[in-house]
Amino acid sequence: MADVRFRQDVARSGSALEVRTALATRVAADYRGIGQSRHGSLAGFEASFLDWARLDLAVAVDAMRDDATPLFLVGHSFGGHSFGLLPNPERVARFYVFAAGAGWHGWMKPLERIRVQLLWQVVLPQLVRWKGYLPWSLLGMGEDLPLGVFRQWKHWCQYPNYLLDDPTASELRAQYAR
Repeated sequence: MADVRFRQDVARSGSALEVRTALATRVAADYRGIGQSRHGSLAGFEASFLDWARLDLAVAVDAMRDDATPLFLVGHSFGGHSFGLLPNPERVARFYVFAAGAGWHGWMKPLERIRVQLLWQVVLPQLVRWKGYLPWSLLGMGEDLPLGVFRQWKHWCQYPNYLLDDPTASELRAQYAR
């Protein structure tokens, strides 16, 4: 509900990106292919989680940074994971994260584990094959996601420590460690 109110505030401000108050400037940045950054079908649209962090969020951090004012970020879901992937984390004074689980089925209760595995292995691949992207909204589960984001998310969710255990991207663990 807070997100809806925030987006309504943004819409009333006349800007797609920011709301200024006497106390702060708030920015709700949409990753490429999401929200107001989506232009048409996601079929054939190229984007990944790494693009979202290293390109999109990094630009927002650079645009908002002011040496006289500390920058505080709030990250939900992948937004919470993205901080460790930023090329410019030193520009952020504080980072609050919520609902940013690893997604590995092994941490889940048995019935949830079965449901998640059915989604990842049966339902979602069929939907993705049909549409060319993850039509998450079709299931009432959130924003539609570009194919590259779906593939990276599915890949990382097969590891207990998510992207940190990805054997094809060992640099991610080192990047998070800094």
